[in-house]
Amino acid sequence: MPTYDGYTERQMLDVLAQRCQVVKLEAVEISDQRSDYLVRAWRLHCLSHEYGEFEQTGESLFHLIYTAFKPHKPFADEQREKLRELGKRLKQNLAAAKGELVGEINKTGLDCMALCLGAANKWRVLPKPETDRHEVIECPKCKGKLEMFQSSHNGHVSGQCETEGCLSWME
Repeated sequence: MPTYDGYTERQMLDVLAQRCQVVKLEAVEISDQRSDYLVRAWRLHCLSHEYGEFEQTGESLFHLIYTAFKPHKPFADEQREKLRELGKRLKQNLAAAKGELVGEINKTGLDCMALCLGAANKWRVLPKPETDRHEVIECPKCKGKLEMFQSSHNGHVSGQCETEGCLSWME
């Protein structure tokens, strides 16, 4: 897909729709000067308070859109830069929030729940087994013995670590 300075046709049309009071794009037929046959072409009409009226007809849709967009490019560049800065700040805020959240999870013991779910999902078989499953695996928290059980009735997994106060759950 062709672009103009990183802007696709769709993005340029979006800027035109944002900045112009009228944007009208239509398919038309024009005479081909070389053969006198009618060929498909495009007509783009834009009206903006800032840049006035633009109307052109041509075979290249990209060229029409690019030509109408060109005066609005500084605005689009400014908006693009604002979005990039916002994205950077959002990414930084998310990283900070993630760090805080991980700290809170570790403080509250919710990490045990994550470990339980992780162990259950790794061990679980889908669809549910035809007969009950039972196995002892290494506990992801204390490295002790974690006894796992999967029901053939509903596919739920439960687990109990041999270490007192370690992982234990039932779905």
